[in-house]
Amino acid sequence: MELTKLEKAIALGIIFNNIDLKELDGHVSKEKLTDVLKVFEALKEETTLEEEKEIQINVINKLTDCLLNDKECEHKYQLLDNETTSFYSDDKQFNRKVSAAFYCEKCLDIQYQKKEIREE
Repeated sequence: MELTKLEKAIALGIIFNNIDLKELDGHVSKEKLTDVLKVFEALKEETTLEEEKEIQINVINKLTDCLLNDKECEHKYQLLDNETTSFYSDDKQFNRKVSAAFYCEKCLDIQYQKKEIREE
């Protein structure tokens, strides 16, 4: 399910209207809140009440469809970051540690993998 920027702003706006922003203190940075409120204001100026209602209905339909058709994601992972560390151990073995982070393009799931390889 993909939401447009305006749909995301409308959905967040509805949530923000139902929660005291003080409750977010310590959970969401003040800088992010300030930035997102600026985005809300800019989008609000460009959107009529009729368009806003239509977008709210679109969000409801998309979320409803997503909830009713919720299936396990068929992950399509992409490499996010990797690191290889090589060293000799005390018993003259060559060790290599490889770690990598992957993310799913579809659901944004993040996986970390580590492997240690010993060579004599």
